[in-house]
Amino acid sequence: MTHIYHLRALGACKSSIEFASKYSTGQEAWDACELVNWLLWYGCHTGQRVAADQILRRAVLRAARSYAADACDRAGLPAKAAELRGISDDASYAEIRDICRSAAAYADAAVYAAVYAYAVDVAVDAEKTLQLADCKELLAYREDV
Repeated sequence: MTHIYHLRALGACKSSIEFASKYSTGQEAWDACELVNWLLWYGCHTGQRVAADQILRRAVLRAARSYAADACDRAGLPAKAAELRGISDDASYAEIRDICRSAAAYADAAVYAAVYAYAVDVAVDAEKTLQLADCKELLAYREDV
């Protein structure tokens, strides 16, 4: 089975099939792909939902952790900010919720709003690179499904 047939069988979009057509093998196309949404879609359609969930959880955690730590820094609480930055990328959704609650408890509304705007800008710039690295680490190209 060719990688193009494989993608069509999975129901891949026209753009992704055109992209993959530029490569001799599915693995080459996978290695060259830098679109996180395509990589996640592929992972979910090839039995890798657990890994895809981990990637999404990490993305949410990084944004929440950055936001919460920055809020604490701006509120004059560097020790709490350092504690928040030390939380592992493999934290649970419950821990992510607790991070956000902690930041809200330590920052007033003005700091909250300012840090949120800042965190969004930072997260947009940094998150794509991190998500792409997560996809390449946790998902794999598979034609056997």
